[in-house]
Amino acid sequence: MNWRPDLSAAFDAAMADCGPFEPQPVIAIGVSGGGDSLALLLLAQEWATLRGGTVVALSVDHRLRAGAIDELRHVGAVCAGQGIAHHVLVWQHEGVASAVQARARRARYDLMSNWCREAGILHLAVAHTAEDQAETQAMRIERAPSGPGVAGMALVRLEQGVRLLRPLLGQSGKDLRGYLKALNTDWVEDPSNQDRRFERVRKRQDMLDVAPGVDDVSSRISRDQKIAELASKQLSLSPAGFAVLRREVLSDDEYLSASLIAHVLRTVSGSAYLPPAEKVTGLRNRLADPETGRMTLGGCLLIPDNETILITREYQRSESVSLNDALKHDWDGRFRLQVSDGFCHRKMSVGPAGKSAVSLRPIVEETGIPLSVVRGLPALYRDDEFAGLVPCGGLSDGLTGISARFVPRNPLVPLARWLVPPRLPPILELANRS
Repeated sequence: MNWRPDLSAAFDAAMADCGPFEPQPVIAIGVSGGGDSLALLLLAQEWATLRGGTVVALSVDHRLRAGAIDELRHVGAVCAGQGIAHHVLVWQHEGVASAVQARARRARYDLMSNWCREAGILHLAVAHTAEDQAETQAMRIERAPSGPGVAGMALVRLEQGVRLLRPLLGQSGKDLRGYLKALNTDWVEDPSNQDRRFERVRKRQDMLDVAPGVDDVSSRISRDQKIAELASKQLSLSPAGFAVLRREVLSDDEYLSASLIAHVLRTVSGSAYLPPAEKVTGLRNRLADPETGRMTLGGCLLIPDNETILITREYQRSESVSLNDALKHDWDGRFRLQVSDGFCHRKMSVGPAGKSAVSLRPIVEETGIPLSVVRGLPALYRDDEFAGLVPCGGLSDGLTGISARFVPRNPLVPLARWLVPPRLPPILELANRS
């Protein structure tokens, strides 16, 4: 047999590390038609079936290559033969002239995560392998030789409220294709995977094997557990979308504390990505200086004092969205808006409270929430005029018909298996942070 006989056992072990799972788990699988993703699909189907669960295949038509349609048809044929439901999600765009791979990747994750949320599926597995891990780490090391992100991709992370699983990080593409050959299952390869215009392709072709020194999955899990434990001791996160770090975090391990700060910045800003490692490390080191004042990074404003560091959204970087008849809207990668039926009867939009927050000083005085935080909260605008703060996080100035809930694009969970305890330390004294 032309594949390692322990591949299924290794997959079972990796899925155990991806847990916990509900009884009769349902796993969505991102499938392009390549050897890695088809192997993942079949391994996951075997794993789920043994547990009374099932898998669903998700493919994305990026509308970038004509040949992609044939690849999707092949995936559909494999799924039909295995009795697996297959859904094709289409990226709607008017053409992509630059950063093609990065934008396609972001669209792919957005489409699959949105589909999973709407279908009520918690787990989305993707087929990143040991080679992908090595490439990722090599590229990150080139950009920053130390700091958050250098260790590579996490086995588990939250992607827009969905648990993103990478159970093949310990497997090679060669073994996975051997597995498919043993099952007489064909696969197709994306020709863009050989296009040296793309950084990842160049890095892949320049590497003969998995780079020596690449951290293994168990090492990454241990590191992420330590980050989560650090968060549980040093971090408070408010439903109003801001965070407070104890300055004690700066006395901890440099890598762990910088990694935690990076994840907080991503969550509070609503960004899809962690900020650059070297910038986070530099910011962490500057924060260690008690004379450091306000700073910004990654769309966040950081306000340190003697005991804590307040991290809130930099309101000037927040977006504005026009409201329509839809009852739900996502705003700024941070808040989910709920609108009452018939509420939008004139030109309305939601944007940051911004400078209009000065009219909300009674809320600031009553709650102790700094004005700098309130400026970045969602506000309703009628005919471009400030109409009030959208109720959120227990804050309200009386506006009705619309509300907001803090549902960041990337919730603050360094590794989903070790959730930061829901009862976080209480928000510390925030006086003089306006």
